[in-house]
Amino acid sequence: MLSIRNYHWRSLLLAISVWLAFPFLANAQVLTLIQDDPSDWLLENYINDNVVLWYTPSNCASGALNLPAGTSNEDRDRFWSLMLSAKLSGSEVQIYYYRYDDARSCIISSFGMQAQ
Repeated sequence: MLSIRNYHWRSLLLAISVWLAFPFLANAQVLTLIQDDPSDWLLENYINDNVVLWYTPSNCASGALNLPAGTSNEDRDRFWSLMLSAKLSGSEVQIYYYRYDDARSCIISSFGMQAQ
C-alpha cells in the first residue's frame, strides 16, 4: 500500500511541476542557424534604425529577422556592411537567430561570413 501512495505522490508532483513550467514553455525560444546566399533577401532600414531582413529561408513569418532592441549603431553598421558585401560578392552569410514559438518574433543572435 505504501508503494501505491508513493506512486500517486510522484505522479501528482510531476503533474504540478509540468503545470508550473507551462507558462515558460509557451514562449520557448529555439536557436537556429541560416547559412545561405542573401542575394534574394530584402534588407530594410526603418525609422529609429530598425534593420530587418525579409524573405530569408528562416521559419519566421515572411522570413523576417530583426536585430535585437538596443543594438548599437556600430553593430547595426557592421550588419549592414556584411549584408551588402555578401550580396555583391555572392558569398554566404551565417546568421544565428532565436525563434519564439509564435514565429512572429525572430531575433538575430550573431552573424558572420565564412572566409573564402
